[in-house]
Amino acid sequence: MAIKVFVLAFVLLQISSTALELSTDFIRRDSPSSSNAIHRSVSRLSHLKSLYSNIDSELWSASGDYFMEVYIGEPPLKQLLIADTGSDLTWTQCSPCSSCFKQELPIMDPKKSASYKLLPCNSCLFQACGNEGSCPYQRDYADHSFSKGVLGLDMFTLGGTSIPRLIFGCGRNNHFTSEQQASGIIGLGGGNYSFVGQLRESIGDKFSYCLSSNVTSGSRSRINFGSIAEVSGSGVVTTPMNMIKMGGEDTFYFITLEAISVGESLLESVNVVKQGNIIIDSGSTYTHFPRDIYQAMEDAIKTTVKAEPVDGSLDIFKLCYIDNNITIPPIIAHFAGGANVTLLPTNTFLRVDDKLCLAIFPADHIYIFGNLAQSDHLIGYDLERQQISFKATNCTVHSSNSKPRGNGSSSISNNDESQEELDATLLVRHYLDINQSPLQATQ
Repeated sequence: MAIKVFVLAFVLLQISSTALELSTDFIRRDSPSSSNAIHRSVSRLSHLKSLYSNIDSELWSASGDYFMEVYIGEPPLKQLLIADTGSDLTWTQCSPCSSCFKQELPIMDPKKSASYKLLPCNSCLFQACGNEGSCPYQRDYADHSFSKGVLGLDMFTLGGTSIPRLIFGCGRNNHFTSEQQASGIIGLGGGNYSFVGQLRESIGDKFSYCLSSNVTSGSRSRINFGSIAEVSGSGVVTTPMNMIKMGGEDTFYFITLEAISVGESLLESVNVVKQGNIIIDSGSTYTHFPRDIYQAMEDAIKTTVKAEPVDGSLDIFKLCYIDNNITIPPIIAHFAGGANVTLLPTNTFLRVDDKLCLAIFPADHIYIFGNLAQSDHLIGYDLERQQISFKATNCTVHSSNSKPRGNGSSSISNNDESQEELDATLLVRHYLDINQSPLQATQ
């Protein structure tokens, strides 16, 4: 065990002792109102409930709404990986493949990469060393997606910056339940072997992103790693982060929801724990509030909106309106530490067919602050200080004005002591076109 820990620590030290500069594309997978997004969010919540009741489980949902463009190996092979703050293990499909789902890009063949190496047997993370001298892994997800394969080390190149010896899974038997274009998953969770965890020293324990509410094709969002990920200036609010073990790992980023407001009405829950009661999650489209807060919120919205609710197009949506010109009140999420985050109608309502539907749902035990609610906020994660910051931002403008700081191809040098930044550009694309009408917020 001591040798295993030493070898893994040495691998991570080699990765994290140097500074990085990075720019890459981030691509939106599908419409927030699509059946795929709905299925993933419901499955993810159900899965998190199972972790809550069985702390020894290692089953994590892999649903995510965005891709990150990554090049793996030497020569580099382009792959599209689902970016997910609720997952740790990064994996992609590899050949020879006993069973693989269809992907848009060529499947990686590790034999064609000069930089690929199997993770040593004395460093296996999940299971004992296999018969072929390799470290096996298996990841099963709530929607019955899964990946099985072996752990390896290879060069990851993002935006011209090469990261050597990154630990990842080479999936030989994989299945995604919903149709999509990804090659695998890039884990942005809080665990030691996630993409963020392996680079913590290089990025100064900081990353941030700004997800645009613009759903048109080609709209851009941005993710930053390093000192440029600091969220500062007027309007910043900060709340403590709690890393609570679920499934035996510190994967999920928990924050504390104290109350919400609809207009002048302050709504508090009497049923939730006081510390670390909601997961902030890039991999879930929708937000799930405690059931009592949700019901009080729905009642307050019905009182404020001067229109009659109609039945939703799908059973999951509990509150819908058919009037496109309705005035929807902003909802304020009150997080611990005085972090009051205003959610505009674009954060809380979606067009579903010809209706506008509330994209917040009631839940029991496990609550999620999803990526729709996070849009048009610059959100910073500071893992050293254990805090998350929010700043209301026009993320479409923010992304178009942000420029990658790198100038050409670069790689990590083990002699480089300076603290650089990773700056990743995220390209958001909707695969399903939705005709969104402007929504108005009350003043």
